Amino acid sequence: MDRRNAMDLLPALISSLIVFLLFIIPVGYSIKESFFDYSGAFVGFDNYLSTFDNIKFQDAFIYTAKITLISIIITMVSAVILAMAVRRTFIGKKLTLFLLQFDVSMPTVTCASMMLIAFSQAGFTSKLFYNLGLITSYSEFPNIFFNPEGYGLILSVVWMFVPYIGLSFLAVLHSISNEQEDQAATLGVGKIKRFIHITLPSLKSSIAYTSVLCFACVFGSFELPSLVGREHSLVTLAYYYYNDVPHSMAEHMESYTISIILFIITMVVSAILMYYSLVSGRRNDQ
Repeated sequence: MDRRNAMDLLPALISSLIVFLLFIIPVGYSIKESFFDYSGAFVGFDNYLSTFDNIKFQDAFIYTAKITLISIIITMVSAVILAMAVRRTFIGKKLTLFLLQFDVSMPTVTCASMMLIAFSQAGFTSKLFYNLGLITSYSEFPNIFFNPEGYGLILSVVWMFVPYIGLSFLAVLHSISNEQEDQAATLGVGKIKRFIHITLPSLKSSIAYTSVLCFACVFGSFELPSLVGREHSLVTLAYYYYNDVPHSMAEHMESYTISIILFIITMVVSAILMYYSLVSGRRNDQ
């Protein structure tokens, strides 16, 4: 193998090394540890049974699943509306696209901090309402953060993902021909029917693909639940079981099982959505 071919393989080797060190080894180690107790004795699936019986795990699982599902639905609907709104030419379109692209570049922690500054009880909106006389104290402003309903967490997810996914949908809409829509409009088909039967089917593959990204980021997120959510989602529960000293060694070992459960659910759901994305893409190409 000459030097040029070796240099061509270098990026692949580096990527493989990163995946091996930061993904395969941690997952493999967690799988191994999940079958042993804190004394090193093999216990099989006892740790998993104990985790499933744990009320904190059940509560965290329901909370995480609810937040993820609601966030994905609202995000996808909002992203489609956004893409349709900026699809046509209008005054200020370039500025709108610039602002959307600017929002895409913001880190997760920054988005969460902006939500707190804007909508917490000590935030900008609360102070505005107080100065306008709409509320008599800051505590009267709705508390949407750090509650079981997860309103602030959902709002933060939507704020973070809608611009990125909306721009992805917009690129798809720009890549397809308007011929079918124009013909349907000529024949008197209404806007809603044209959207349902022509526009939406062309976005099915992209919706499934971006749902994978949104699901993986929300279901396995640590930053957002820690900053604007309730005390424990699945990821934060595993983290605190692993790191906090007050927890028992049995709960410490459950952190491995929670991690593997998270991994399995994420991979299965992502595989299903990716398969649907590929099938939808093939149907659209036919």
